[in-house]
Formats: sequence, structure tokens, C-alpha cells
Amino acid sequence: MLDHSKQNHAPEELVKSPSVIKRLVSNPLLLLVALVASVGGFLFGYDEGAISSIQEMPAFKERFPMDSTEDGLVVSILQIGGLLGTYFIGTIADTISRKYSIMVALAIFLLGSSLQVSAPVVNQLIVGRFIAGIGIGSLSVLGPLYQSELAPADLRGSIVAMYMISVSTGVAVSFWIDFATSHVVGDISWRLPLLIQIGFAVLMAVGVVFIPFSPRWLSHVGREEEAYRVLTRLRRGVNVDEEWKEIKVMTMFEHQIEESQLEEMDKPRDHAPGALNSLRRWSKKEFVRYSSVLRQGMWRRVLLGCTLMFLQQFLGTAAIIYYAPSIINTVGVVDNTSAELLLTGVIGFIKIGGCLTAMFLVDKLGRRKLLMTGSAVIMLSMATIGTLQFLFGHSRSQHQAEGWLCVAMIYVYVYIFGTSYGPIPYIVGSEIFPLRVKAKAMAITTSAHWLFTFIMGFIAPSILTKSPPAMFFMFAGFGVVSFLFVLFILPETKGKTAMEVDAMFGGGTADKDVVIMKQTRGKVDQLLEKAAVAYEA
Repeated sequence: MLDHSKQNHAPEELVKSPSVIKRLVSNPLLLLVALVASVGGFLFGYDEGAISSIQEMPAFKERFPMDSTEDGLVVSILQIGGLLGTYFIGTIADTISRKYSIMVALAIFLLGSSLQVSAPVVNQLIVGRFIAGIGIGSLSVLGPLYQSELAPADLRGSIVAMYMISVSTGVAVSFWIDFATSHVVGDISWRLPLLIQIGFAVLMAVGVVFIPFSPRWLSHVGREEEAYRVLTRLRRGVNVDEEWKEIKVMTMFEHQIEESQLEEMDKPRDHAPGALNSLRRWSKKEFVRYSSVLRQGMWRRVLLGCTLMFLQQFLGTAAIIYYAPSIINTVGVVDNTSAELLLTGVIGFIKIGGCLTAMFLVDKLGRRKLLMTGSAVIMLSMATIGTLQFLFGHSRSQHQAEGWLCVAMIYVYVYIFGTSYGPIPYIVGSEIFPLRVKAKAMAITTSAHWLFTFIMGFIAPSILTKSPPAMFFMFAGFGVVSFLFVLFILPETKGKTAMEVDAMFGGGTADKDVVIMKQTRGKVDQLLEKAAVAYEA
């Protein structure tokens, strides 16, 4: 029985307030959920910033002498681990819950980080970064997924944007920690920043203990009463009956669809040993589930999500963040490592400012407007840097003003990227998939992110060494491509419910699905009526 009579009531002006900050401050549990789930983004950003600056430290170069190709491998091997992590974590998240999956990912990350800190040779450093990448990749799926399932529809974009704000915060913190430790003599200058990230992961693990299970996941596994109680706690002062009903309807609908897809597998086919037969059945079940991600109405969503991740990386963010000190060195405004790291540190604060802007605008202006604005500004800023590098790169010391203009354009790029292609691909990815395939579909799109990040992180140092202008012109070209993609192909998902998104993409329009949905709504109504009668009695 669902007891609806004991809901807390927050002041009405706070419940309806358009201010994201007021709404979160007035709801400590929702604030805790948003912050804890975002720490995974912080860890990713911290690693991005830390490794970019560590590579420029004299003690690191002395310990691990490498050419540009080896540098690219040390940076990008983490993305291969991230790709692996995103592939497997969807199944784990559906099985043991989003909450416990976060704990698993953190344990993997802690192992990889420990190997990096203690690395005496480059091979151990590479293995540690690969293992840490598995954990970070898993968290990159789980963070936005968990936040999107617990956030109210009108704050969903802003709360998921907090994940990207955390990435930017991690970048900023690591830049300044690296700047501070760069003045220390010996290996401690680069080992200490890697050690500090272990402390942040431990703090996140403590926070996970206090956050609730996802109401959508609880409903998915049949824990209805607990799902309702968690939803009531998360929506202080708001009647959650309709939201709970929609979650229940979608969960029952998706269960029924999945059962119909798997019913052929229930027929005995052989007399294989129990363990072998279970493994075979599990493999077939996973194949059917992943196949459903690409069924009619889903393949377009997957393609959209992967394309956004492709554009996110080929607009240059990985190259700018991972190789920021080297890029600043190419414009010729400074001539020592300390000054390079100082100018790089400013990037972190600008990145945070851009993501904070996105947090306040994404649910007001929508996803498309911010993305198109970002594409246009990125194209102009990258084209400006490429042109200045082409014209004056051969005599940088004699063109300090042009060099500082390049630095300013890098800062403009970082800010506008933070308002657009930084957080919004994650937001859209968390909105366009129904619960039945959300974890696995987000695993696919996030895997695409890691694949494209690996490619960009690996090739960037070689391009930067051979022809800096070519790299910036490439980013400008993708700015044009991204603008056209958003203008003509990407739909607006702002404020859309799961049902509305499904109707927009055509996933629920098949006659059979319509019939099943109608039957499911009837069953849920009957369950609610019986619960009400039992409660009154």
C-alpha cells in the first residue's frame, strides 16, 4: 500500500521558484544527489588537467623521456579504459543499481590511481591510467544517468549540467595544484597531484553511502513502495502521484516489451549443463537487449547521441585541455614552464564560468540555441587563432600582440564550449532514451565519447608539432559542421517528458506498443484503486 498522506510540504514559493539555487538549497537531499553524482565528473576533469600540466614538469620528463607519439599514448590510454568501462557498466547498473555501480567504478578508479602514483616506470603508469580510465568511463555514464532519473523534469537539464560543471572544476583545481607543485624539486612535483585525486575519490565513496536508490530503478526491479518513498523525499512539498504513475506505467510497459522479445529464449533448446546454459542464456539476453537499442525509433537516437559526442571532441576540447601548456607555448607569449602553467590555470576558472552559465540558461533557452551559438563562436575563435598562427607563427617573438590575441581566443573558446558542447551532449543523451534502454544506450553514446577523445588525444600532439594552424582550422571546420547538424537535424528536448520524447522519435507509435501501453495504464489504474480502497479500509 502506498501511503500518500505523510508528504512534507515546503513553502509554495520555493516549490515553484524558477531559481535553480533556491530549489536545490531548499531540498538538501536533491542537492546531495546532484553534488555526489557530479564528483565523477570532477575526477575526470582533474585527470584531464593534471596530466596536461604534469607532462610539462621537468621531473616528469626526466623520469619518463618520451617523444610526441608516446606522450599521446600516455594521455589517451585512459580513454581506451573509459571506452571499456562504459561498455560494461550499463549491464551492471541495471542489475545491482546505479548507486552500487558507482561504488564499483570508484573501487576500480582507486586501484588505477594507486598504480599511477607509485609508478617507477612508464609501463606501470600506462597500466594505471588504463585501469583508472575504466572507473572514470563508468562514472561518466552513471553520473548523468543517476542525476537524470532523480531530478524533476524542469530542473533535469540544470542538474545534469552540474556534472559538466564538476568536470570544469576538476580541471581548474588540478591546473592550480600542478602550478603549485611544479615549483617543488623531484618526483613529488608530479606524484602529489596524482595522490590528491585519490582523496577526492574516497570522499565521493563516503557520499554515495547517503544517497538513495533511483526511483526508476526501484520500480524497474519491483520495489514500488520504496520507489514512492524515495520520490516523495526528493520532491518535498509536491504531490508525486502522477510522476510515480508515469514511472510505473513506463516500467511495466518496458518489462512487457522485453518479455515478448525474450519469450523465444524460454523454450528449452538443449540439455547443456546448468552453468553453461545460464551463461548462454545471459549472453542471448544481453544481445536481445542491446539489439533493442537499435530497433525502430531507437537507432536515430543512438546516432544523434554519438554524433554529439563526435562533435564535442572534434571541436577541440580534448586537445585544448590536454595540451593547453604546449598550445600556449606555440603562440609565443611566454618562454618558461611556470608561466605556461599560470596561463593554463586561468582556463579552469573560465571553463567553470561557462558551465555555470549553461546551468542557468539550458532550461530557459533550450539545447538547440546554446549549441548553435557555441558552434558559431567556436568556428570564429578557432579560425582567428589558425589565421594568426599561419601569418605570424614563424616570427612569434616579434608579434606579441597577436600572440596575446590568440590566448584571448583560447579563453573565449573555453568559455563558449562550457556553455554549449561541454554539458549539453550529456543532457540530451540523458533525455532521449526510455528507461528500458537508457543505461545501455547511454553506455553506447558515452563509449563514443571515449573513442573520439582517444583519437583526438592521440593525434593532437603530432598535428600540433607539425602544423599548429592546421589543427585550429580543422576545429573551425567542425564548428561549421556542428552548426548545420543542430540547425537541420537535432530536435529540442527541453522540458519534454519521457512519453513526449518517445512520441517525437516515433518509438511508441507501433500499433502493438500502443495497445500494450493502453493495457498497462489500465493495470496501473487498477492497482492504484485497490491501494486506495485498502488504505481507506
